[in-house]
Amino acid sequence: MLDRLFSMKNSTREMLFRAFTLLPRPVRAAILRPIVRSARDKLERQSTPSRLILYVTDRCNASCGHCLYGRHLNPSERGELSLGELERLAGTLAVPLQSLVLTGGEPFLREDVPAICRTFDRANQTRLVTITTNGIRTGEILSAVEGILRTCRLRLNTHVSLDGMKNTHDRLRGFTGGFDKAVATARGLRELQHRYPGLNAVSVLTCVCSQNLNELAELIGFVRDDLRLFHKFQFVRSSQADVWGLGPAILSDFSPPNPDCCIQDPAQRALAFELIRDSHRLGKETLLGRRQALLLEHAMRVALKHERAAECLAGKVDGVVYTNGDVAVCEMTRPFTSLRKWEMDFGKAWSSAEAASRRAQTRRCACTHPCNLSTSLSYDLAALLDLSDRTR
Repeated sequence: MLDRLFSMKNSTREMLFRAFTLLPRPVRAAILRPIVRSARDKLERQSTPSRLILYVTDRCNASCGHCLYGRHLNPSERGELSLGELERLAGTLAVPLQSLVLTGGEPFLREDVPAICRTFDRANQTRLVTITTNGIRTGEILSAVEGILRTCRLRLNTHVSLDGMKNTHDRLRGFTGGFDKAVATARGLRELQHRYPGLNAVSVLTCVCSQNLNELAELIGFVRDDLRLFHKFQFVRSSQADVWGLGPAILSDFSPPNPDCCIQDPAQRALAFELIRDSHRLGKETLLGRRQALLLEHAMRVALKHERAAECLAGKVDGVVYTNGDVAVCEMTRPFTSLRKWEMDFGKAWSSAEAASRRAQTRRCACTHPCNLSTSLSYDLAALLDLSDRTR
């Protein structure tokens, strides 16, 4: 539900949200209740997801010890889906994607990223594309982003990863000079945003881990006061430490190459959350800031109680396609089929017996994955009311 809002122009979205928060809670509830009911009814009739995470490459030019996907990067054989295969995928989705996340690997190592965006824009009428980058290839990234904005109707979000100040970031990323390059990329994207209204958001994304906790406050200040960009956060996670209620047969093997990066101590997680909430100026009057605060709160709750914050909609609203065409309901579970088996027909793969079996196996699990949490809370009446409470 929130996908439609987040694919809007920022100023329009925030104007609507501010007006909505002024209404009394009973009035907001009366407005939201039939909307939520209608949206959930629509889910039952929806034959393909409206949010897709698409791994476009397994190649990466960094060596991050805290990367969830780090053990699968830079394989000897690529096996990447071709542009033609991706066009077939896009054309077999039954509904326009509200959100397409291009990830990897480093997405911009694929020179055809603008062509991929054009493919989904044309074949699927995708509304919003989000790309997270390590920012190392500044010139190539800015050129590709400008190419997307010049030739596509969709809106684009970009997140540049910064995981500490200069020395810490470069050490965590395994790339000397990576901090300076990422900062240059962030500044360049901010300039592009002034010229292209389709560049919906430019943000900095920080993975909170045990190695950067001690300078988180300094990094928050740098992003806020120097870069002047919105700052997103997520905790470093692994399928082994941050998922509950899944059998080992279907649990993915995603975990950081350096397991010490994960913050296992609940007290340390709580400390990091308080620091982010209190010193970051999340933008408490904005939908973007409130959603981030709500996601962090629910991730903390899931980690402490090992139970769902809301009904998980992975396998309904959310889906994942890997570089080689493998399909999963979420990143925390193993793929259940390959699109190449179905001649790249996503609809057939998503409605297969294998897909139904995997959905049945994931009815009671819980995790802290921010993408899936975001979707779940977007269809949850209580969460939406909390999100719009001015007293939060």
